[in-house]
Amino acid sequence: MNQPIFHKSEHTDRKKKIFSDIDVIILAGGLGTRLQPVISDRPKALAEIEGRPFLDILIEDLSSMGSQRNILRVGHLKTQINHHYAQKKILFAE
Repeated sequence: MNQPIFHKSEHTDRKKKIFSDIDVIILAGGLGTRLQPVISDRPKALAEIEGRPFLDILIEDLSSMGSQRNILRVGHLKTQINHHYAQKKILFAE
């Protein structure tokens, strides 16, 4: 039988350090033309997956890997993204 290289707690600690020392830039400014029939009223970054905006899921995953500073590069329908993250520690770039 194969034994895991790390114990679960060691793996979790290692995972949390992956992004701890770098800024993460998320590109969220596309038009989403292929998704327009499904989400014409919002930017593709806010498309819901199982009831949650995609960006929420992505930022949560990045945080679990130690990301402390996320920068959203916004464009199309940026006011909706800005409004959605107004109360969160997210930086924006246009």
